[in-house]
Amino acid sequence: MKPGMRLLGPGSTAAALLFGMIFCLAAAYCAGLAWRQSWTIVFYGTLSGWVAVHVWIHRFTFRRLALIDVLFVLFVSEVLFSLVPHVAHDPAAARFARYLPFMVVVPYLCGRIMGAPHLRHLAGAAAGGGILMLALLAIDFLRNFETYTQYGRWPFFGYNHSALLIGMLLALALVSLTYRFFAMEGSVSSFWPQLMILVAAWLIAVALVFVAARGALIACAVAVSCLAVISRGHAAPSRAFFLLGLVAVVMATFVMLPRPQAQFYGNLLTKPDDVLGGAHLSGTDGVRMDDSRARGIEPSPVLGATSCRPFEEGVNSVAMRWVLYREALAIFLERPWFGVGAARFGRFSCTGATGFPHSTVLQALAELGIVGGGLLYLALLLSAFVRLGRAALDPTGADRSRVAGYGLGMMVMYVVADQLYGNYFMATGSNLMIGIAAGMRQQCADGSRSKRDHS
Repeated sequence: MKPGMRLLGPGSTAAALLFGMIFCLAAAYCAGLAWRQSWTIVFYGTLSGWVAVHVWIHRFTFRRLALIDVLFVLFVSEVLFSLVPHVAHDPAAARFARYLPFMVVVPYLCGRIMGAPHLRHLAGAAAGGGILMLALLAIDFLRNFETYTQYGRWPFFGYNHSALLIGMLLALALVSLTYRFFAMEGSVSSFWPQLMILVAAWLIAVALVFVAARGALIACAVAVSCLAVISRGHAAPSRAFFLLGLVAVVMATFVMLPRPQAQFYGNLLTKPDDVLGGAHLSGTDGVRMDDSRARGIEPSPVLGATSCRPFEEGVNSVAMRWVLYREALAIFLERPWFGVGAARFGRFSCTGATGFPHSTVLQALAELGIVGGGLLYLALLLSAFVRLGRAALDPTGADRSRVAGYGLGMMVMYVVADQLYGNYFMATGSNLMIGIAAGMRQQCADGSRSKRDHS
């Protein structure tokens, strides 16, 4: 693939969808500009138009639909069917409806047309992007050193939640470097490249801990472990050495953390029973789903007003997560078959109208019930995992199985992160990987069309 075509290809487009926004925010900050909402619209609108061009060029890949394609269409249709009646009078429904095409449909279509070369290019772009982000973080830290000594999670590039975007980029970079390391055969000629990858991985691991995106760190750890188990390029002792090296670097970094950040990680040990004082899911102060107030615009917490204490105190986001998860489960138990409707979780939550449970699976079950959340969304994720897993363990093509293994690692990372941060209206990474899984069999089978597909 020519460098120019690679730069404009689906792999680069996927990279822009996954982490392009954080570099735009960093560029605007360094230039002294305040980021505007209209620029976000231009950014995603441009990417959507470019994905449409790719889809037209690779339209032959849609001649044979996979089961994942059918499940995806059914799931999106279910969400739209649930949203449409509320869009006109419900700000939350209107807001999330705007995310649906750009963060669900467009990433899926981009992934659907990607082949193995595009996925390898994405791995390279992610690794390079992570290394570039290290330099940008160092510049930002030196410019704001006095401010950053006062925070547990630092507002990089002037945004309080930029750490989450940066953390997901660094996590993807570390997964990509792991794939590159395990894909190299253990020979003398590859010693220096492997050493460079190893050092880069250690540096990114250090930055990932300091950025304090805890969910990204957890998701990355699971994904890297998954790659270590399924990879075949290196012997087991070499893979174990790689993992143990990363663990040692992470633990050493924890020791060097300032106290506010150390406590930030310490909050991960918050127990669910400590949050609500051992309250049951449907306590006597909870609100029934058929309550007239729950049908109005003003939110009515399903677990009762006392469950909102962690949100009122605002000091422990882990405690808030436990409340959100319990709320989602309580809503599901009240409306198990069809849920309360897409984008309506916040009506019965402490978070307010636009809130979501920070877990795509629980959100789908609470809002869409067993039909939409269980039979469609969970089946969609499971089908993607099965497709990627079979390709990763396929003994007939070593290089292809390594690339599929990288895809599986990415899928694991994004799905785990989605259970800590996620909203199925904004799960860009997971939808990209589901699309890749849907097109994998045809990409492998259509060898005669590989040149067209790789351009």
